[in-house]
Amino acid sequence: MPLRNPLPRNLLPREDVPDEACEVALSLWTSVRLKPLSPGDRLREMEEEELSRRLLSFRLGRSS
Repeated sequence: MPLRNPLPRNLLPREDVPDEACEVALSLWTSVRLKPLSPGDRLREMEEEELSRRLLSFRLGRSS
């Protein structure tokens, strides 16, 4: 099952952060992102997508 969002940059391994801390952050982020969507979550996601589309079309209309 693909993740809804790509991995945030701050969870990528870094030399200045211990590996254990990266693993904990990654496992927490993954467990949250892989939770099944409830009907309310799906509705909110659809509303956010619609708002994004409207904003994009508004911006494109103003730039032409």
